[in-house]
Amino acid sequence: MSLVDPGPLESERLVVRLLRGTDLPALMEVNGDEIATALLPYAAWRSLDDARAWHDRMAAIQATGLALQFVVESRSSGQAIGTCLLF
Repeated sequence: MSLVDPGPLESERLVVRLLRGTDLPALMEVNGDEIATALLPYAAWRSLDDARAWHDRMAAIQATGLALQFVVESRSSGQAIGTCLLF
């Protein structure tokens, strides 16, 4: 059974939605931090090329229907501030 996008999930301060390629520059701030990525299964990003490689891996996983890569977005800024993988 394939996972289906539930559409944006919204709260007063956050929006959780599927990842977009345009989120990568904002996610560099989080995923470029050694402390923030210490427990993740990939190294901290050093460049947008690292971000794009991650995006391509997540898109391939999502294409299988076995996972969905979400972004946590701040409602006030409209910027991606984190991610969440559902599988």
